[in-house]
Amino acid sequence: MYSKWNKIDLHIHTDMSKQTKPNDYSGTFSTEILYKKIKANKIDLISLTDHNIINCLAYDELSKKDINYLVGVEVDISISEENMINYVKNIKNNSLEKFKSKPFHALIFFSTKDHNLISEKLEKMYESISNSKLKNIVNLTNEKIYRVTTINYLVKHFCDEDFFIIAHGNKDKGIVKPYNEAEKIDDAQKEILIGGISALEMKSNANMQNVINHYNEGFKKLMREDFKIARTTAYVVFSDNHDCENYKLRNMQTWIKGQPNYETLRLAFSDPESRIHTSDREPIVNANYIESISFKLNNGQEQILELSPQLNVIIGGRSSGKSLLFNTLISMNNEFTEDDKELFKKNYSDMINKKSTSVKLNIGQYSSSYSLPGESFYQEAIIKLFEKENDLKSKLENEFLEISDIDIRKIENELDDMVSEFNNSYKEYYHVASKLDKGDIEEHIKIVIINSNKLFELNLNDLIVKKDLNEYDLAIEKIENFSMNIDEIKKIKIEEQSIFNENELILLNNVLTMLQGNKKDIEVKRDKEEVKIKFKEYLKEINSEYVDNELSTEKKLIEQTKNKLGQMIDDYEMYFKSKLRLKKVCEKVEKLDMKIEDKINTKSKYKFITKVNLNINGNTIVDEFFKDKIKNYSDKKSLFDNMLLFADISMDEIRLKQMPTDGKSPERLKEKMSIYIKNIKSKKTYEIVECLEGGHEVSTLSTSQGKKASIFLDIKLKNMSSSHEKSVLFIDQLEDNIDNKFISEELVSLIRKLKRKMQIILVTHNPSIAIYGDAENVIISENNGNEFVYKQGGLEDIAIREEACSILDGGEVAFKNRMDKYNIAILKEEV
Repeated sequence: MYSKWNKIDLHIHTDMSKQTKPNDYSGTFSTEILYKKIKANKIDLISLTDHNIINCLAYDELSKKDINYLVGVEVDISISEENMINYVKNIKNNSLEKFKSKPFHALIFFSTKDHNLISEKLEKMYESISNSKLKNIVNLTNEKIYRVTTINYLVKHFCDEDFFIIAHGNKDKGIVKPYNEAEKIDDAQKEILIGGISALEMKSNANMQNVINHYNEGFKKLMREDFKIARTTAYVVFSDNHDCENYKLRNMQTWIKGQPNYETLRLAFSDPESRIHTSDREPIVNANYIESISFKLNNGQEQILELSPQLNVIIGGRSSGKSLLFNTLISMNNEFTEDDKELFKKNYSDMINKKSTSVKLNIGQYSSSYSLPGESFYQEAIIKLFEKENDLKSKLENEFLEISDIDIRKIENELDDMVSEFNNSYKEYYHVASKLDKGDIEEHIKIVIINSNKLFELNLNDLIVKKDLNEYDLAIEKIENFSMNIDEIKKIKIEEQSIFNENELILLNNVLTMLQGNKKDIEVKRDKEEVKIKFKEYLKEINSEYVDNELSTEKKLIEQTKNKLGQMIDDYEMYFKSKLRLKKVCEKVEKLDMKIEDKINTKSKYKFITKVNLNINGNTIVDEFFKDKIKNYSDKKSLFDNMLLFADISMDEIRLKQMPTDGKSPERLKEKMSIYIKNIKSKKTYEIVECLEGGHEVSTLSTSQGKKASIFLDIKLKNMSSSHEKSVLFIDQLEDNIDNKFISEELVSLIRKLKRKMQIILVTHNPSIAIYGDAENVIISENNGNEFVYKQGGLEDIAIREEACSILDGGEVAFKNRMDKYNIAILKEEV
C-alpha cells in the first residue's frame, strides 16, 4: 500500500492525569466513548498522553479495538538538572520564583506497543530522579504532582527504546513562555535539537504562525551552514482533549502521510514539508490520476498494482520488468503520440496481454486505455530534441519567440534573385567570351573598305516577315471545327422536332456565314505571309548565287569579311554588355548584407534564442564559396576580376576544384552555388543559454549531452509546476547522464513541488530521487526466472525501504542522512 494521508490526534488525556495534575480532567473517562468519538471524527491514529504517567488499563482496552494508536506520555522537562531541582523546591514551597524555571511540556511517543514496559521504565526514571537529585525533597513515586525530568534522564532510561519527542508549544505557555526573552529563545531551540525533538505542537490556533516564524528565525541563527535545512521543524496541532464526552477537534488539525503507525510518524517528522499537513482543511489530492493497473503478461502472470496520486518510483535490477511496467502505462494513454509509444512497441508489446491488461483512473472504471494529459521523458529522446531543432521548439513552444516566415521568404527570394542574376550573367559572359574571334580586327576593317564593285547591296535583315505560320493554321482549324459542331447542333431533334425555331436557325446560319468569312480573311493573310517568307528565301538564294558566280575571289573575300565583321561587331557589343552586367552583379555580391536579427526571450536564468542562418554578407560568400571552390582564386583581386579569369578558357589553372575537364562550366558553377545557398537558407535553429553566477554562460550548442538534458528538464519541470495543463508525468532513468549536483540541488526539489499538482511515475536507480523526493509509492520489480514480480509500499514500510536501499546506489547512506537531518551530534558537541 502506498503512502496516504491520515488524520491524527496524538494528544488525548484520560482521567489518570488527575494523579499528576489535580483538577486536570473533566468528566468521566471511557475508552468506549472515546472510541466512538474518534470514529465519528474519522481519526486514523491516536495516542493517550497523560501527564507524566501511563494509563495501562486504558491502553489494554484500546488494543482490543480496531483503531491505530501509539503509546505516549506528556512529560515535564527542565532545561537542566539545576532548573529541575529549583522548580521542585519552588513548587514545594509555593514560591513565586517557580515560573522562572518552569519546565516545558513535551509529548513522547514509543515504537513499542508494550505500554506496561514503558510504564515500568517511566516509574523507574522518576524513582531514580528522586533518589539521586530530589532526596529529602520529594518522592516522585508517591508524590506524582511534582514529577519532572530532563532530556538526559529520558535518554538514560529509554536508551533501548525507539522514541521521539514533540515539544508542546503555545504563545503563552509551554516551551515558549520560559524562554521568550531574546537571549533565552536559543536555549529552547537547542533543547529541541539536542533532545531529538521532532516538532512543536502548537496548542493555540491564535497567532500560531507568529510563534512558528519566531522559532524558525531563531533556528536559522543557530544552525551551522553545513547542516542547515529548508524547514527547521514541523508544527502540528492536536486536540489536547481532557473530556472524552465533549471530544472536539481544533480548527487547525494535522494529517500525516503514510501508514497509521509509528514509523510513518517518525518519517513524517523527518520531512514535514512533504509528509505533514497542518491546516483547517484536509490535504488536497490531485484531481485526476491513475489509481491502479491490472497487469497481465502473455505467460499468464497477473498482478494488480495501486498507484499514488503523487510520486511513484519504480526500481529494480537489470531486466527486472521496471521499464516494462513503465512503458505499458505510457502505451495505454490515448493522450500520448505514437512516438511516445514507440519504445513499448519495439521492446515490450510481445510480452503483454493487451486484451487482459487494464487501467483504472480515480474517476472511472477499469479500461484497456485511458486519457490523461501528460508528458513522458526519456534520456535519449531529450538528447535527440537538440539534434532536431523543430522538436525542441515544439516541446518548449512558449519559450522561443517566433521569426516571421514572411520575413524569411522575402530575404530568401532576394538571395535567390541575386544568385540567379549572377549565374545568368556569368553564363552569358562565358559563352560570348568563348566564341569571340580575337583576330586582327583592323585587318578585317582594311579588307572591308576596299570597293567590291558589287552591282547592288541587299540587306536581308530589313525584310521583316512573320516566320511562324502556325498561329494562322491553328485559327483556321478551330473555326472549321467550331463550324462543324454548329452544323451537328442544328440537326439535333427531340421527338422528331428540331430544338431550334426558324429564327434561331437563321441566327446559327448567320454565325456560320460570319465564321466562313473570317476563315477566308485569315487564309488570305496566311498566304501573304507565306509569300513573304518564300520571297526572302528566294532572295537569299539569288544573293548567294550572285556572290558565288559574279564576284571574283578578292571581292568574295571582301563580302565575306564584311559579313564576318558585322557579326563580330554584334559579338563585341554583346561581349561588353555581358561583361558590364557581370561586373555589376559581382559588386552586388561583394556589397551583400542580408540578415535576420536573432529573437531572444529571457526567462529566469535562461535566454531562449531563435536564429535563422541568413546572416550572410559579401565577405562570407567570397570566403566560404568562391575562395573555397575556385582553384587559384586571388585574394588581391576583386570578385569581378577573378570571374574574368575564371571564364577565360585559356587559363586552365583557374577553375572549380577537382573538375579538370568542365571546371569553368556555367552549369557546374550553378550546381555548386545551389548546394552552398541551400545550406544557408531558411534553417531555423534554437539555442538555450544558461546564465550562471559571475557572468558565465552555458549554451546548449556547445555543452555536454547531460548538461543539455539538465537544462531541458529544469525548464520543462518548472513550467509544469506553474501550469495546470498536465495530469501525469513519466520519467525514465534520466539520471543516467545528469550530474548528481543537478539531481540533488534542482531535480529533487522540482519533483517535490510537482507531485503536489500531478501524478509522477518514474524509473530510477538514484537514491536522491526516491528518498529525498519522498516517494509515496516505491514499486520494486524482480525477475524470478522470467516471471516478473512487483512489490510496493511507502518509505515508512521498513521491509520495502530496506529492499529499496539495497537496490538504489548508496540508498542506505541517503536514507540515514535524511533521518539524521538535524545533525544532532554536531550540535551536542557545541553545547
